[in-house]
Amino acid sequence: MTFFRLFRLILISFACSFCAFAAGCAADDDSESDDDSDDDSSTDDDATPDDDGDQGWPVGEYEVPCAQPLEMPDPYRPHEAMWLVARFDDADLPVQGLYAYYWLDWYMVEGCSWSSNWAVLYKNGGAIDDNFVSGEFRSGFEVDFGSGPGYDVFVRPRMHVYADAGDPFVRHLDLYAEDFEAHFALRLRHIKIWSDTYFAAYDSTIEEAAITIGGETYHPTGAIDFERWWETGGYAPGSDEDNLIFGAWLYEPFSWRDETGARVDTLIMYWLETDGESVWVHLATGVMSVGAQEFVITALEPDFDFPENDESDGYPLRHAVTGQISDGREFSYEVSVVKEFHDYDHRPPAWADLTPPQYRAAHSLNEGALSFDGATFNGGGVYEWRITDYNPLPTTE
Repeated sequence: MTFFRLFRLILISFACSFCAFAAGCAADDDSESDDDSDDDSSTDDDATPDDDGDQGWPVGEYEVPCAQPLEMPDPYRPHEAMWLVARFDDADLPVQGLYAYYWLDWYMVEGCSWSSNWAVLYKNGGAIDDNFVSGEFRSGFEVDFGSGPGYDVFVRPRMHVYADAGDPFVRHLDLYAEDFEAHFALRLRHIKIWSDTYFAAYDSTIEEAAITIGGETYHPTGAIDFERWWETGGYAPGSDEDNLIFGAWLYEPFSWRDETGARVDTLIMYWLETDGESVWVHLATGVMSVGAQEFVITALEPDFDFPENDESDGYPLRHAVTGQISDGREFSYEVSVVKEFHDYDHRPPAWADLTPPQYRAAHSLNEGALSFDGATFNGGGVYEWRITDYNPLPTTE
């Protein structure tokens, strides 16, 4: 009964029809975004936070300096969040991948609601931390919720995510940034339901894409992962009671291809939890898809013992994973970071006084090779590395 209850929950939450594991929804409203092109993120909405360091909580010269939590219309829920990461196939493009997300009403500070909205394109070449980055933590994003039954959220001025009007397996993502504009249509494949408020379409495919940089438009292909969660948020930075994660969290949806083009996709979650004294593995699991088949990862062991990590200030620049899937077959992969994005480095300076000193957060682009069924698959993707109270890697404070 558990699966069907979860299935029914997502059905209600999206107010749409499902087919098999697609978890798609068809919007009856007009999902065209022709009027969106007039919204440019270089407007006055992009104010620079005050960095004089004498404030007790984050402030900025925003039109709405202290916003109250959003009133969420059906079928949306409190603390709506959307997360998309992609790895592009074409090595000749000026960009290699994507990280984009919004999280509404994520933090509460001094009675004010703070949301987050970021879009990152990982550049092809240059320094490891040289990327196109657009976004901010702020109080008072303007958010438009579509009136139709399908998912449709526009966090202005940057990010619009909506369901396709005619195909229940397709989602759309529009990004408007200072240095680029991007439009994606992604086709959902397998779904991993992590909980009754959190799911991931972990091996979706870019069906159409257009990225405009410096007046030139590119059309990448590749793998893209789409996640939604809700009713998780309202955290107070630095609060022991409201901390998001107690410990260390590695979460990575990766996609792989062999020399024949055969595809394998993996999604793992490895969570070290702590009560402030002891540390234990709270969760080590995931899923693997091989074509139309999906397998649960029943054993998982990461390895961070590489010299690259000795002076990386607590961020893994190289790591390996070994595991076993539900039919007994084993797999392993090893990846290295080719582009870094440290979320924490881009928060307003005043947040430093409100977050734990061990806090680290990164979404970095990785590439490497997977060994499975006697074959080698090349690929990778964007991982999430998040630390609060414990870090298995050395750090400098």
